[in-house]
Amino acid sequence: MVQATFIKSAVWPKNYPSTFGRAELAVAGRSNVGKSSLINALTQHKRLAKVSSTPGRTQVLNFFLINQHFMLCDLPGFGYAKVPLEMKRQWGEMMSRYFSEREPLRGLLVLLDARREPGEWERSMMAMGSEFGWAVLPVVTKVDKLKRSDRKPAFEQLATAIGVEPNQLLTWSAVTREGEAELWAALERVAGSKEGLPPFGVEPHEEIDEEAHEGADEERWVEESADHSEGEEEREGGAPSALKAKPTQPAQPAPPAQKKQRWRKDGRPQAKGKAAIPAKRKPKKRRGG
Repeated sequence: MVQATFIKSAVWPKNYPSTFGRAELAVAGRSNVGKSSLINALTQHKRLAKVSSTPGRTQVLNFFLINQHFMLCDLPGFGYAKVPLEMKRQWGEMMSRYFSEREPLRGLLVLLDARREPGEWERSMMAMGSEFGWAVLPVVTKVDKLKRSDRKPAFEQLATAIGVEPNQLLTWSAVTREGEAELWAALERVAGSKEGLPPFGVEPHEEIDEEAHEGADEERWVEESADHSEGEEEREGGAPSALKAKPTQPAQPAPPAQKKQRWRKDGRPQAKGKAAIPAKRKPKKRRGG
């Protein structure tokens, strides 16, 4: 089972989620090319990405974490959506900001409908990906809609239209899952090794200064050696060097605690035992005097 989690949606760079050291791959394509279906089928989650019968429903950048290994970003569809021109302009600016400011971006999946000829948009996406130095993966979707005899000429036509060789195309069908193994291999190759990645939510450690690190190790080794020598002396019946240099003085007994004296109202001390001063008695009056 593939572990896939929706992280968040965002429009502005300040709201993009951290990848915590992981690579990110973006999924781009025209409206109704099958982006959401590809994400759901590939991750084996039916409702991870929302699928709509109305093209152009994706209007934000949707981020997903895949197998704790890499991030996927589902971009808004382009081309066929029946939306106002102003909204299309805003989508274009949002995607432009994402492409220019998303540092973890390492790969771009450009989805192509097997039954439609690519246009200027697909060619510009391929060129931009190469210009930025990303790994560009052209993925032909809905190949189950083509007859076996029609596939080779169709793939050759698609490859020529976007300027690649036919063997560079990845084929995919969300219905038959054709091309699943090849697509997974390409994604993991672009994402790089999973080994050494921190848990999602933990930022990777900063690089360590090797020279300072080695100096700290030497100091720690000297301190541990001194501690070890002192321990050996104690086990053999001797005293550590620090104790030999400064012999300890015998501890002096603490003085007894002084008890608090209590006083009477007439100014005499209150009795505490046999030695206490007795209280002064008043003389008795005599009768008949």
